[in-house]
Formats: sequence, structure tokens, C-alpha cells
Amino acid sequence: MVREVRSVSSKGQVTIPVEIRNALHIEPNDKVAFTLVDGEARLTRARSRLDQSFQAVTGLKLSVELDQLTEIAATEHAERAAREGL
Repeated sequence: MVREVRSVSSKGQVTIPVEIRNALHIEPNDKVAFTLVDGEARLTRARSRLDQSFQAVTGLKLSVELDQLTEIAATEHAERAAREGL
């Protein structure tokens, strides 16, 4: 357990010790969340909505490989160009 004591400024500001910032991966401009539980405050790194939704939906499984897809696209492009006289 890490315990650090810091002073609170007149504006209610406290500097988060570097050891705690590193452990929580808090970088400049990150958001932090304070949670009050049974009379104790807990500090956590707040996750953005983007972070929370990352990989929430599984990716689509391609039914063809990339080279096959490239070949199909090239063929369709050539056929369209031939039809439109490009």
C-alpha cells in the first residue's frame, strides 16, 4: 500500500504524487474520478466514453482474404470503367 500526505491549497487543489500517477497511468490532461466509499475518498483514472466503448462490439469476420478482396475490387473497377467508357 502506498500512502502519501499532501497539503490542500486554498482552491482545494492537491498534487497527485508521481508514484501514484505512474501506477494509475495518469498523464497530463487526463481526467480523474473521486469516489466516496464508507467515508474514504478513492481516486481512479476516469475512462473516456471512447475508452469504455473500445472493442465493445466484436469485429466482423471477413469471408474472403485481403488479396481476394483486392482482386474483386480491381475486377469490379475494370468492369465499371469499361461500361462507362473511362
